[in-house]
Amino acid sequence: MSKSILAEKYLGWLPDHWERCQLGDLCLKILDGVHQTPTYVEEGIPFLRVTDLQNSLIDLSKVKRISKEEFEEITKNNKPEKGDILLSKNGTIGLSKVIDWDWDFATFVSLALLKLPKRNCKIRADFLCRLFESEVIWQQIRNYSKTGTVTNLHLEEIRKLWVPLPPKPEQDRIAAILGTWDEAIAKTQALIERKERRQIGIALKFFEKLIKEQHQVVLAKDIFEPISEKNAPDMPLLAVTQDQGVIPRDLLDRRVVMPEGNVDGYKVVRTGDFVISLRSFEGGLEYSNYEGLISPAYTVIRAVQPINHDFYRHYFKSRSFIGRLNPLIFGIRDGKQIPFRDFSAVKVPYPSMEIQESLADVLNEVDKELKATREYLDLLQNQKKGLMQKLLTGEWPVAAAQTPQLQEAAG
Repeated sequence: MSKSILAEKYLGWLPDHWERCQLGDLCLKILDGVHQTPTYVEEGIPFLRVTDLQNSLIDLSKVKRISKEEFEEITKNNKPEKGDILLSKNGTIGLSKVIDWDWDFATFVSLALLKLPKRNCKIRADFLCRLFESEVIWQQIRNYSKTGTVTNLHLEEIRKLWVPLPPKPEQDRIAAILGTWDEAIAKTQALIERKERRQIGIALKFFEKLIKEQHQVVLAKDIFEPISEKNAPDMPLLAVTQDQGVIPRDLLDRRVVMPEGNVDGYKVVRTGDFVISLRSFEGGLEYSNYEGLISPAYTVIRAVQPINHDFYRHYFKSRSFIGRLNPLIFGIRDGKQIPFRDFSAVKVPYPSMEIQESLADVLNEVDKELKATREYLDLLQNQKKGLMQKLLTGEWPVAAAQTPQLQEAAG
């Protein structure tokens, strides 16, 4: 297939004054990082891996380091320089970052190094990084894999990527517009982190206070008992998750393995039940707002005393409670759980219903604030995704950056 046909296939319609270029023709060099694992030292030159590129800021306190002598040896032909682009090509692929610092460092093979010409370069480095986030590039990356799951990018595949190339003034404006959304997203993410810390602090303070007041503390078995209700094949299947609690399987945004054959042995979960999950030592117990069936590998527990369910929903996810599980988790790994006989001996707060309801109300309000902020973050990220598709294909000319559509989105 000719290059022009391939370019049309992958990029589709573009404005007449835009070019279609392959990445290898735009870059001076596209290089691998170091293939061999070096010898790490306590102090030395940073050695970046794909895990160090997960966030926009590189945390040097967590970066591996190599000696100056080994750095000189392994970077003879691929020394990263300011203005180059790092691109992850193994594991979490497609992450990119413009090198905007001056300190020396080396990279592992999981990171490709894209060197742009110093003079007469036709593409801005930050504009190219935008393209790596976009469907314009990702539809090509997915085409390299027959399964649709890409875990590795080869240099030759990177060189063959087709990119839309507007004139540099338009690249400048597109990058500036998308930068506005990046700034709003970063601020919202920071706000979420602050609210999460506040939630953790409030819960820890009050739950620890209740534990210290011994007259309000009982054993878990005094409030909860295990339930093993089965033989309800007509009930819907539920999934036990750390981030969403117990939810219907069809609400999961990821693929799950559905059981084959009958589900007579599956356990019934009722609204208000808790589940000791297979990773309860990491994230506490999970609460169910639904009725349905879960795998018999889980333990379902139900209150035998009057409780405020929200109070214990918050408590079982708190650091106060998870810390008390630590003595029980020796030898526990994925696929195993804390047995009820051990859980039953854990001390838990059991204050008056008035106190339970009061603290639950406070934590519910914090939950609502967090939920609203997370929904706003999702909105910003979806707006950016849609905006990228419009701008990076020329469907929305950047001269119309203040069109009603963009003004409304930005507002």
